[in-house]
Amino acid sequence: MKRHFIRKREYWKLLEKLPPPVQLAISHRGLDKTGAEEVHIKNLKVYLLKGTPLLIEDKNGTAFPSLRFSEALMVLPKVVVDMGAVPHVGMGADVMRPGVVVVEGEFGQGVLVVVIEEKGRRPIAVGLSLYSSKEIRELSSGKIVELLHYLGDDLRKLLSTI
Repeated sequence: MKRHFIRKREYWKLLEKLPPPVQLAISHRGLDKTGAEEVHIKNLKVYLLKGTPLLIEDKNGTAFPSLRFSEALMVLPKVVVDMGAVPHVGMGADVMRPGVVVVEGEFGQGVLVVVIEEKGRRPIAVGLSLYSSKEIRELSSGKIVELLHYLGDDLRKLLSTI
């Protein structure tokens, strides 16, 4: 595992890859380039901001918040799943339409979304929408969110050791 502080230029490039609401969450938290570190874990880059793993970049260059970055997760659109889907999504199954209770927010295809459990309203995954929010509401079946990070993934286990 490689770990090093990132330069100002790298920090701003990372921020540009994130949706504007996540950028705003970072600025509201008072995070700046000071103390931003990059850790290489497998094929991923994990960004530690003030010592906490908050952002992840995959091998395709897609940047997304970790499940530990609650401020960023609160501002992203949400897909709420029923309790029957929670164990499956928590172990990495992509979100299928029949398990969705409600879609919160308006968004397009390919947008970062947070998958939330119905009862406790806790985030269980972060993924990319395969359809717009309007299309998802009209669908009755099929895969609608491709997961990037979920509760039971190896990344989550690795992040707990940092």
